[in-house]
Amino acid sequence: VVRLGLPALYAWAIGLPASVMQIPIGGSLMGMHEFVRSTLTLAVWGALGLLIAFVLVELMVDCSDKPSIIDEATYVCPGSRAFLTAVSIAGSAIMWGLVVHVGALQYLFARRQRMFPRGVPRSFAGASHEALGALRSEWGRDTAGVAVRSVLNNTRDFISLLVSLRLGVNAATVYALYSTTSALSYAVPNMISTAVMTEGSKQHGLGRWRVLLWCLRFFHAFAACAGMLFSGIILTQRAAIVSFYSDATEYAGFTELFDSVWPLFVVFQPIYALVAVLGPLLMTTQNYVYWGQAVAACFFPVFLPITVYAGIAGSVFHVILADVLYNAAHLILLLYKVSFVEMGKIARLALDESADHDELTDTATTPSAVVDERQILDVLDED
Repeated sequence: VVRLGLPALYAWAIGLPASVMQIPIGGSLMGMHEFVRSTLTLAVWGALGLLIAFVLVELMVDCSDKPSIIDEATYVCPGSRAFLTAVSIAGSAIMWGLVVHVGALQYLFARRQRMFPRGVPRSFAGASHEALGALRSEWGRDTAGVAVRSVLNNTRDFISLLVSLRLGVNAATVYALYSTTSALSYAVPNMISTAVMTEGSKQHGLGRWRVLLWCLRFFHAFAACAGMLFSGIILTQRAAIVSFYSDATEYAGFTELFDSVWPLFVVFQPIYALVAVLGPLLMTTQNYVYWGQAVAACFFPVFLPITVYAGIAGSVFHVILADVLYNAAHLILLLYKVSFVEMGKIARLALDESADHDELTDTATTPSAVVDERQILDVLDED
């Protein structure tokens, strides 16, 4: 594994700074409400990376003569090492291209929105020390909450992969199949739901509670549909998923091991799809600190003990079980906060908003006193 992977890791490390840089830049584009352009940019560069990887694997990896049953400890398809290195170099180049592209977009859109009135970022000149202090305090607290969530959530993936690799090739292959296929159930609903973080947060800031409530209800329905869709895909495409990973070669014991984790694999898909949508909804309702607390409450008491046991017992089943239970607990905490606490609060605010709207409308008793609804909303926004 070291002989195959180390050159590829060195090549990938070249692109690691760009991989880190593109995340906050992409987030700032979302904050500028450039959702469509940001998504298309990421999609184009991502599709280019996939295309290069598929071309390279066809050109460089020759597995046409591999036996039907192989020795899992020694057999590697010819050209695998060169392929891993080449695709890592290509991935690093694409990541740097992406960060330059989104960086240029960020500067362009910021200038259009007059954030750079003299070619440099607008300063906080004129703001009081108290206002700046409150801003820094709130920003620091919210950033810390999201950071705890991100660090623990992403560390979880690394720990699970590390434990499964130490259990052997079959265990690592089963976990790779589980994690990469499940990533689709998360990535697609999550990317679509990113829109509510920008538009929904805008409505939250404007106090348009009826519009915000509609957004939250719509994405709750979308979450349910996404969960059913990806569950159906996994249930009906089992043979295709396995053949994509194992092809004509069958490692001894792989099928049996995969069969043992298949129920977890199926149960996990709707859970993961729901988490993918409810996370952005939590951000829409401005509960940044809560997300860090919720993830910590799932990581330490649920995920970590079961994963430690999995490493001691040598069980990839428990590696995956720990991930499933972590996300199930995560989902419960998200549902509680978003679906019950926040939506209940916003529903009450929406009723008050409707009452204020009706009161303003009722005052228009003569033709000369009729007020356009847009004017009423503008008045409510100003208030």
